[in-house]
Amino acid sequence: MNVAEAFENVRKGVEEGRVAHAYLLIGAPRGEAGELAGKILQLLYCMSNRKPCGACKGCEDAANHTHPDIFWIEPEKKSRMISVEQIRELEKSIRQTSLSGNWKAAVLVAADCLGGAAANAFLKTLEEPPPGNLLLMLTDRPQAMLPTILSRCQRIRLTGEGAGLNEELHDHVMDLLTDDRLGGTLSALAKAESIDKMLKALKEQSIKEEKEKPGGAGEDVDDDVVEARATARYKELRGAIMRLAIDWHRDIMMLVCGAGEERVLNRDRLILLRKAAAGMAYSSALRNVQSVEKAIERMDRNVKESMALADAFLEMTE
Repeated sequence: MNVAEAFENVRKGVEEGRVAHAYLLIGAPRGEAGELAGKILQLLYCMSNRKPCGACKGCEDAANHTHPDIFWIEPEKKSRMISVEQIRELEKSIRQTSLSGNWKAAVLVAADCLGGAAANAFLKTLEEPPPGNLLLMLTDRPQAMLPTILSRCQRIRLTGEGAGLNEELHDHVMDLLTDDRLGGTLSALAKAESIDKMLKALKEQSIKEEKEKPGGAGEDVDDDVVEARATARYKELRGAIMRLAIDWHRDIMMLVCGAGEERVLNRDRLILLRKAAAGMAYSSALRNVQSVEKAIERMDRNVKESMALADAFLEMTE
């Protein structure tokens, strides 16, 4: 569902007293999942009759991450992990009395980055949540989280543009994926190289944007924190690009299987999809999807993007 639909469901739950103690918002932490988390927090802390108004002090503090009753956690180390020490601070915070007399809330940005000890400590919090508390976990990789944590949350899977790919970048990626003018190995290597160059540019852009933000480098913020945030932003953008590749090859596989065109995600490129699917065996279509998935997994393990992409696209030509 989209952010508006998800928010409406949560709003009704708050009005009717049916609020889960923990929500897993599945989407880009700095994209649609972050947007929904912000709306939920403003709903809880708004001081106006029509909630959320977006203009009162409660709404502004929630939006600016300065509300005393909201505890924020994000990976701040180069390892990109949430530490057990951070979870212990969270536990201490949510057990304190609310300063505003309302809810106590905690937000875990990139919840999939919980380390082993941190995940186990957080599990105890989920099992015995204090009354009047709300936990919001943001992730675009729920498969990387402990099943025991997932089972104790209400999941909201969001749709949208992911980490915020603009229309130009979205179309450029799709043009690369659908361009087979060279064919075979040359086409595979050209696609891998083009996407790798795009990712390098996005990485530089992410670092530049984080340094230019208020509270960025040179403003009493640890350089490691700025770097971690830039890395997180870049990985979200990379994930959004790779999801486009997954969706493209998934659409081809759906057509190869004989599924109706209404099941296709990229309907604006239906002619190209039909052309790509024509004469393709199901085993090849499935292999292509799996090749992209494997590339994503390898990049998450810090394999160089250029190597992971080249191997993936070359596998598709076999």
